[in-house]
Amino acid sequence: MSSHGKARKLGWMLFVLGLLTAIAVEDGDLSSIDSARRLQVTHALWTSEPPVREGDYPDFGVVGRDGAIHAWYGIGQSLVMLPADIASSLIVAETTPESTGLKGRIKQAFIVYATFPMLTAGCLVLGYALLLQLGLGFQASVMGTMGMLFGTTLLQWTQVNQENSLTLFCFLGTLYACLRWLATGRIGYVVVAGCTAGFALLTRLPTVFETAAAGLVVLAFLFLPRVGEGAVVARARSAWLAAGTIFVAVFAIFLAWERFYHVLRFESVSGTYIGIHKTQNPAFYVGGDWWRGMWTLLFSPQDSVLWMDPGILLLALMLILFWRMTSMGIKALTLCLFMLLLVLVAFYAPYPWPGGASGWGSRYTTTPSIVLGLLGFGLLANFWRESCTGFKAVGMAIVTYALVAQIGSLLYWSNLEQLQWAAWGTGTFLVGQRWLNTFALLGGTFGESRLMVPALSERIMRLNFMPFHVRAELDGPVGAAALALWLLL
Repeated sequence: MSSHGKARKLGWMLFVLGLLTAIAVEDGDLSSIDSARRLQVTHALWTSEPPVREGDYPDFGVVGRDGAIHAWYGIGQSLVMLPADIASSLIVAETTPESTGLKGRIKQAFIVYATFPMLTAGCLVLGYALLLQLGLGFQASVMGTMGMLFGTTLLQWTQVNQENSLTLFCFLGTLYACLRWLATGRIGYVVVAGCTAGFALLTRLPTVFETAAAGLVVLAFLFLPRVGEGAVVARARSAWLAAGTIFVAVFAIFLAWERFYHVLRFESVSGTYIGIHKTQNPAFYVGGDWWRGMWTLLFSPQDSVLWMDPGILLLALMLILFWRMTSMGIKALTLCLFMLLLVLVAFYAPYPWPGGASGWGSRYTTTPSIVLGLLGFGLLANFWRESCTGFKAVGMAIVTYALVAQIGSLLYWSNLEQLQWAAWGTGTFLVGQRWLNTFALLGGTFGESRLMVPALSERIMRLNFMPFHVRAELDGPVGAAALALWLLL
C-alpha cells in the first residue's frame, strides 16, 4: 500500500473511532443551558419562535432592536445545528415541541447525535493530518491523535455540547489548510483557511486571537530561516501577499456576515454583545479581578489549564529533552500556541467567571490547550525509542493522569462539583473531587456522607450516559434495549 493510501486508511479509522466514541459518551441531550439557548436561536432562524424563550430574560438575553430580547451568543453553533433541527422536526412532525415531552426529547437527541459526533470525528482527522503535515510518522500521528481524544478536554466537550469542539475544528482546519498551502502553493487551501477562520468568528468573537496565531505560524514558516525547511517552496514566499489578500477577502465576507447579524439584533455596526449587555446589566460583571483570574486559569485546582490538560506539561518536557531533534516547524507552532494560550488567559482573567463558570475546568482556553496536548502526545510517541527508562516512566505517569482526569469528567454531569462547592463556599481539586464522588456514588455511601448537598438532583447523581437516563425515565424493555445497545457500542 502506498503512503498516501495508508494515510487515508488511517484517517478513516480515526474518523470512525471519533464518531463511535462520541456516540458512546453522549448523554442524549444538550447537557448545557448555553447550548439549549443556542438551539432556541436555531429555531428562530426558520420558525416563528423568538430567539430567547419567554422566562429566560432578564437572566439571559439583551434588549435589542424594537425592544426585542436577543441572545448574546454568536450564530455559528446555531447554524451548525440548523440541518438537524429541520430534519428532526420532520421526524416528530412538530417544529418546536416541549423539551420535557417525549417528542421534544426525541428531537433533541436526534440533533445531538446528528451534529456533535461529526465534529469530534472531524477534529480527530484534522489533528492527524496536521501531525503528518508537520513531519511526524504514521504511528506518532495516530498516537498523538488518540491522545488528543482520550487525554485532553476534547473528551469532555464531546459529551457536553458547548461550542468548544466547533471552534477547535475551525482552528485545526485553518492551521492544516495554511500548512497545505505552504507545501503546495494551491490557492484553494487559502480559501478553505479563510472559511474556517471566518466561521469561527461567527461562533465566538475572541477566535480572532486564534486566527492571528495561525497567521503567525504562516509568517514563521515563510520568513524565519529553517522553520519551513523543505516544505516551503520559493513560490509560496513570492506569493504570500496575493494569498494573504485572498484570505482577507474571504474572511471579510464572514466578518460582514457577523456585523450584519449584529445590526439586525442591536442596530449597531460596531461594538459587541458583551459591551451592550454590560451597559444594560453592569451588576452582572461585578467581581472580576485580573490577578485572581490569572491565578484561576493557570494554577487553581478547579480551573487550571495545566491540571485539566496535562498534555501541555508533557509537551514542555518533550521539548526540553528533545529540543535539537524536534523540527523547527513544530517549535514555531508550539511557540505560537503558547502565546495564544497566554493571550486568552489574560483576556478572560478580568471576567467574574474567568474559567467559564459551570464546566469541567476552563472552557474559554480549550483550543490552544487541546492542540498543545495533541503535539505533546505525538512527540512522546515519536521519541519513545530515544527516551530513557526514567523519562518513559514520567511520560506514562502524565498520560495515565490525563486519561484518569478525562474519563472521570464523563461519569457525571459537571454541575455535580459546582453545586457542592456552592454549598460549601469553597472549591477543591476538581479531578480528585470527581473520583471521590464517583467511588461514593457507585459504592452507595454518597447519601450519608458530607458529599451530599441539598441542591443535588437525581439526574446529577446518575451516570451521565444516554442509557442510564433512558432507564430512569422509561424503565422496562426500552431501557434495557438502550443499555444493551450502548454496551455493544
